[in-house]
Amino acid sequence: MKKRLIYFLLAIFIFLISGIIFYKKKFTAHTEEISYTIQPETANIFIPEKFKDIGSIKQNVPFTVSFSIHNTGKNDFIIENVQPDCNCTVSQFSTNPIKSKDSTIIELTFNAYNLGPFQTSAFVMHNANNSPTLLIFRGIVE
Repeated sequence: MKKRLIYFLLAIFIFLISGIIFYKKKFTAHTEEISYTIQPETANIFIPEKFKDIGSIKQNVPFTVSFSIHNTGKNDFIIENVQPDCNCTVSQFSTNPIKSKDSTIIELTFNAYNLGPFQTSAFVMHNANNSPTLLIFRGIVE
């Protein structure tokens, strides 16, 4: 009777130890599979005017339109590229990081070859949360 009790207690002990080892391995394996990807924070920007009506301009005389962009976030704002929608518009912008609470100017120079109304635009690719941003201006060539 004592031998049976000893064997029974030994079996329970082995069962408990193997259960603890099994759950420890399972828990450790589960935590090793978890990985975290930290996304870099994006910049926040404010553009007072994304659309401008420039009125009348002269034919074959380049006209420059300026768009102001303000960095309202905590991270640096970087303009990666400005892509005008036609060959008649050339962009000029800074590639330097714009610090928090600073601003920058994007200039779009339009050279009108044809008479009459026009509208042109440029896509601004940047590191802010609403990239790309579309800037538009229109007018009449006289």
